[in-house]
Amino acid sequence: MRKLNSLIELLFVVAMCMGNISLANEKQQTKLPISLSVKENNCSFGAFVQESAPAGLNVRQTPSLSGKIIGKLPPVIENPDLAGFKIKIEVDVLGSKNGWFFISNAKDNTTLTGKSARSVFSGRGWVSGRKLTVKSQANKGYLQPLTTSPIAVSSNDNAGFDNDEMVRAGQLISCLGNWVLVDYSINKLSADMVKSLNLQAVAKTGIDKEHLQVWVNQICAIQETSCDGTAMQK
Repeated sequence: MRKLNSLIELLFVVAMCMGNISLANEKQQTKLPISLSVKENNCSFGAFVQESAPAGLNVRQTPSLSGKIIGKLPPVIENPDLAGFKIKIEVDVLGSKNGWFFISNAKDNTTLTGKSARSVFSGRGWVSGRKLTVKSQANKGYLQPLTTSPIAVSSNDNAGFDNDEMVRAGQLISCLGNWVLVDYSINKLSADMVKSLNLQAVAKTGIDKEHLQVWVNQICAIQETSCDGTAMQK
């Protein structure tokens, strides 16, 4: 009888241990990294990284400064053959949330650098829109991501927002599909470039003339040359 009781006690202990192991495994599983996903706007276009700090741009697991850093993107570098032209890391944008952008497929442009590709985090993650810019073939910026919405600003330049000055002056705020909401800092533009912009429309809408926030489409992911109107992405 004593042996039977001992056997029952042993089985009970084993059962308890197995239960604790299962519970421990469950707790461990909840601590695993959550898969990266776009939880707000879905987007699809190519952008460029405008980070100047030598340490590069942090790629985070979540769209927040408190998000875990999972990678780095190198800063801009000078083009040895063209003074003033900054060579930027290229990324695909998949979505946005609260000023942060979900990116993938980051790559260095070795055609422009003439060197071996720098070490780049090419996975998926979130980066601040303040460090991203785009090239647009559009010559109109809208108040909403629709061509039927009021025009906030128009460009007299046939190249639209597809020039180096406009690219340098822009930083991203949000996106929706193939549309991008860009903040253009007017104080970063030359007087001639400002003259090419129709700012009367901006004044009527009450938008700050120093920071044009407009929706643009016809995004082009080619940084080394002007797009021809057919290479829009995507």
